[in-house]
Parts: sequence; structure tokens; C-alpha cells
Amino acid sequence: MGMPLQFVIVALTAVLIVVYVAAMSATSRIESREETRFEYGQKEVYAWESAALWMCPLH
Repeated sequence: MGMPLQFVIVALTAVLIVVYVAAMSATSRIESREETRFEYGQKEVYAWESAALWMCPLH
């Protein structure tokens, strides 16, 4: 492709950081909803939250 190595490293690092931050946000939102709805016993997870958690191996 002819892309410089530095560009590839920066782009991959940026993508990894975005995925990690999205999963961190999804985790905190899910936990926040669980704390407010503990009496109902239901767990609501949106599609973007489950996708973000699936993409991030650290969460």
C-alpha cells in the first residue's frame, strides 16, 4: 500500500484507544442503570454497548 510505518502505528493506536474508551463508557452506563433499577431485576443493554464490550478484550 505504500503507507509509512509511523502512520500505521498511530492509526492502530488511535483505533485501540477509541475501542477501549467506548467499552469503558458502555460498562459504566450498564453499571449505572443496574444501580438505579436493582429493584426490578432487569438488565437493559443497548446494541452499541454490547458491541463495544464484544470488541474490547479488556472488558
